[in-house]
Amino acid sequence: MSISSRISSELIRVEKILKQSGLYKEFSYVERTDVETSYNPITGDHESDSSSTTYLFNAVVLNTRSADRLEASAYSLLSDIVVMAANVEFDVRPGLEFTLGTQVWNISSFTLNPENSMYEITLGRK
Repeated sequence: MSISSRISSELIRVEKILKQSGLYKEFSYVERTDVETSYNPITGDHESDSSSTTYLFNAVVLNTRSADRLEASAYSLLSDIVVMAANVEFDVRPGLEFTLGTQVWNISSFTLNPENSMYEITLGRK
């Protein structure tokens, strides 16, 4: 058994444990794209189509806290989460909106560990 197949099987096992224990929370991210289809030179209007893709992923919520006044943050509430990079099918960047249940959170900051296997993300809410 190669090391990569061993790691893959262990990650599957870890994910099953996280799901069974209730530590995994399901987040969603909606990526919207606008495609310009035509331009009307008489009115100056651009007609466009838009589409969206919804991504679902699981994360472990580590803690939620009030933002410290000394932190350079526009958020009043912060939450730290950990996400396996293999479960993320989009480009992670500050400002993205994730939804957990009915609550909308924005990425305040993130780091990708050196092995590129896990994101540590700080989310913020106003």
